[in-house]
Amino acid sequence: MQRFQFPVSGLFIQILCASILCCKGFNPSSPAYINTKPGNLLAIKNSSQDYDDLRDESDVDSESMESLASEIFRNLPHKEKFSNVSILDLGCGTRMLWEKLIEEAEKSSLDLQITGVLDSHKLAKGASKRSSQLLQSHSDSNHEIDVVQSSILHHIQSLDKSSKFDCALLNSWIVDQSFELRDILVETLDHGIEKILIYKAEGVDSNDSRSLPQNSIEVAMVIHQLPLKLSKLVNDSYYFVALEKRRGVDLEYIHRYKGAVSNGYGRGGKKLGVPTANLPSSLFQQALGDVGTGVYFGWAAIGGHPGKTFKAVVNVGYSPTFEGTENKEKIIEAHLILKNGEELDDFYGSALTLKLVGFLRSERKFDSFPALIAQINADINDSDSLLDETPFKDLREDNIFDMSKTWIGSGGGDEDASWEFSLMLTAMESMAGSS
Repeated sequence: MQRFQFPVSGLFIQILCASILCCKGFNPSSPAYINTKPGNLLAIKNSSQDYDDLRDESDVDSESMESLASEIFRNLPHKEKFSNVSILDLGCGTRMLWEKLIEEAEKSSLDLQITGVLDSHKLAKGASKRSSQLLQSHSDSNHEIDVVQSSILHHIQSLDKSSKFDCALLNSWIVDQSFELRDILVETLDHGIEKILIYKAEGVDSNDSRSLPQNSIEVAMVIHQLPLKLSKLVNDSYYFVALEKRRGVDLEYIHRYKGAVSNGYGRGGKKLGVPTANLPSSLFQQALGDVGTGVYFGWAAIGGHPGKTFKAVVNVGYSPTFEGTENKEKIIEAHLILKNGEELDDFYGSALTLKLVGFLRSERKFDSFPALIAQINADINDSDSLLDETPFKDLREDNIFDMSKTWIGSGGGDEDASWEFSLMLTAMESMAGSS
């Protein structure tokens, strides 16, 4: 099992990834549901608390809230007119945000369904009252707002995995209260929600004691090793981060390998139409002992092309589909992704350097060669796209690609064949510090 480690520096990491989930005053075995369809306000029983102190909206700019609501809708899946938009609002937005979301829905002739989740009895009661008033002002519509008093994590875990939410909204105040953001992201993905939008009604800056990640590298550190990508980040009059599910994850450790290209099995180009550059198995068995088999992606350079780096999709394993001629040893097979009619001359014997930064899938045996070829082409296309995204594109530069210098990795080997593994988060932290 790969372990996850946060860097000790960076206030936003300490806040976003706190180790203790704050669930004060709530019994998770009995969440209270409050349905606030027009005319059907069900108050929570046994509460003498006042609900008029729901989060203060006096400092929230209406124009910024309108822009935030528009941003949320721009990041939702396309919907046909008169269909439903279903939003899971974790931490519950203010009434003003709900009002602006309804306005955005009505611009597109959509019905809005919001499930708002709060762990506070008092806030849930206030939210239910306000949402009921809001819906009564739109009584000719089919909008719905359900307010749930529950622990954020407990509510997500209780969802039917067939629940069809178009997105989960995550109010930044949850992070401010030291909720474990990573647990929320993992559970949200596990329950079939593929878009997660984190927001704050005002912008944030480095002097904010509750600072959120403010650039793409800092976001990448938060979602490290999760199948999520950053699709939008705004930090202006409001704060907004859009995350969506993707194929592939960044590695816990960056892999670096350097050696001369060996003669392979003649299968990649001849049988599959995907030529590969193989590193000699006999020289890298020590390096690959603890490396899982599967399809990786990253960057490559090859002798004879100084200053040039290529995108690469790399298989580490035994090629089990070639039944009867499987590799006896675990090998590294790299396919360099060429663009715009690029061609490489015969590269056997040339120095090949690889920097693997991400993982796509485990190695498996396919029922047929056409099925294998189709999957390889999908792997190539996905690797090509992923390497244009943060943090992978930011990891392209590396001293290992300077062919004019001798490189011997810290993991082992010599001038002929060498390797090393270094923590991805350390590299990210360095990039974040220099940005």
